[in-house]
Amino acid sequence: MGKNADDEQTFRFTKAELKATFEELAQPIERKAYAAGRLAGLAEANELVRLEAMLKTARQAGLVPATGVAVGRTPEELAKRAHQIQLEALRDGKELSNIESVQLAYREAGLNCT
Repeated sequence: MGKNADDEQTFRFTKAELKATFEELAQPIERKAYAAGRLAGLAEANELVRLEAMLKTARQAGLVPATGVAVGRTPEELAKRAHQIQLEALRDGKELSNIESVQLAYREAGLNCT
């Protein structure tokens, strides 16, 4: 038979040998998964900082009310929605400025921002 045929050979490993083999194979995967998760967490934190800065700038410019956030909608949620609006506009071939997307998010939430 070919190389892939099962020759019904039995292998015996001690528990320690089996554990060492699995650890040897799993550690590189665990390291890569940890690094990917860490990078994703940092990217999310950076995105939140950017959205908060965008919202703060819009408030200071008088484009977004400083108070009166819609019930159940935090400034962070509204900033995330503004980002989603920008992405949706890009998919449709349009480009919205940060200010326009924040204004649309606040209008959706029922807040007046002129």
